[in-house]
Amino acid sequence: MKKEEFIAFINEQKARGRSEEDILIIFCYMFRNQRIDRTQFEAVVDALGYELTAEFKKLDDEELRKKCLIERGPKPSVAWCETTKKEKTMKTDFKKMIRFEDYPGTIGAAIGDVWGSYYEFQHGPKTPKDQVRIHRSSTFTDDTVLTAAVADYLARKFKGETVDPTKVVQRWAQAFPNAGYGGRFYHCWLFESHPEPYNSFGNGSAMRISAVPHFAKSIDECKALSKEVTEITHNHPEGIKGAEVIAIATYMALHGSSKSEIEAYARQHYDLDLDYAKMMSYLGHGEEICQVTVPQALWCFLHSDSFEDCLRLAISIRWDADTLAAIACTIAEAYYKEIPESIYQATVERLDPRIKQALEAVPNRK
Repeated sequence: MKKEEFIAFINEQKARGRSEEDILIIFCYMFRNQRIDRTQFEAVVDALGYELTAEFKKLDDEELRKKCLIERGPKPSVAWCETTKKEKTMKTDFKKMIRFEDYPGTIGAAIGDVWGSYYEFQHGPKTPKDQVRIHRSSTFTDDTVLTAAVADYLARKFKGETVDPTKVVQRWAQAFPNAGYGGRFYHCWLFESHPEPYNSFGNGSAMRISAVPHFAKSIDECKALSKEVTEITHNHPEGIKGAEVIAIATYMALHGSSKSEIEAYARQHYDLDLDYAKMMSYLGHGEEICQVTVPQALWCFLHSDSFEDCLRLAISIRWDADTLAAIACTIAEAYYKEIPESIYQATVERLDPRIKQALEAVPNRK
């Protein structure tokens, strides 16, 4: 197995609800039974954010195979779960940037989702934006899955295929059933034979919209495509508006509009005079709606000075951190047109290959 295959397998197991320790146990058995060699085994350990202790590194292959599991209780556990766990941390001095034209497709929404996933609805002290980091448990969620679904639908549509957005989105979501969907999406829409929109104004309409402005060739087409992919679930006027405003703000950013121009457009639809401290006060479940999240995401973008700063601002607000960051970073990617390479790579390595392929098929140069 290659490292890319390890990452794909790990992400698939996480999507099925397996813990990282359970995934490690699977690979321990594979190593014990000589289905993977030591180099591959250590690559998996590293991919999951662990590292072997100095004591374990000194063991020869045979001894390591014997000791990589500990029989404890009803199931075995990893012997090195007590070791120091590595953290990949966002640093303020990231210098190496990757330019918009140097990577395929669009990645902004996925970055916000993956980096924000650890902080979603966490109680306790808030995290200052300069301490936001990526964690071992950071992973893609429904935001990224549905972003890829919309991207795939549009790619097929613009190739001339006859495709139904409802069926495409259903197929993608069913492939990742444990990605963390909203209740009505999951229980009333996802597995229905003939699903109908459910009058939603949840922020899910805006979180999945990032591919639309990349395919659209005009503002009018951007509006039409946004409505087409949104109303299959979110047919409430606020749900449609939330997606449309983010799509058009992103389209404007792609095509060279200034922040003041984007802000003037957005203020026609939302109050953007928000208070950072108040936004950081905890909001519980039930507030994940366009009327709350979309103006906050716009605020984060407008008050940022780089893609990384936008990401940090959004995540530091917390509550629905992954969705807020996904929406804000959709616009930030289009506007700043460069991303720290470390942030890009840490995100891409956590994506399922199918998602990565769909996002990379989005045209990102205009």
